[in-house]
Amino acid sequence: MSFFNEARDSIMKYSEKFVNKTEEYAKIGKLTMDIKKMENSIEKAYTELGKTVFEKISMGESEIKADEESINRHVNDVHAYNKTIDDKRKEIEEIKKQYRETEEKQGQQQPHSENKSTSSDN
Repeated sequence: MSFFNEARDSIMKYSEKFVNKTEEYAKIGKLTMDIKKMENSIEKAYTELGKTVFEKISMGESEIKADEESINRHVNDVHAYNKTIDDKRKEIEEIKKQYRETEEKQGQQQPHSENKSTSSDN
């Protein structure tokens, strides 16, 4: 009977680890996709900024002011996207830390249960 109990405990332990890892990867994957979307938005903002500058130069404007609304909007968008990306990267690190701590706690519990099984085998 102790074999079946140990087998059940092992299956439970590893399925819990599997579920935790799956949750961790899913959360990180979603945040990574969000970051990729933000990076694409930054590229679009750069393209639009370049297009705006090109059009102004093509129209013969000799000065392009950084505080013009059409330029400032794209610059502000890039700053906002970068801020969001930084926040999401911090969130990823926090998730990794949280799951590492969970794994460490589970690892600390594991030797305790192994001690039980080895003592019952003697």
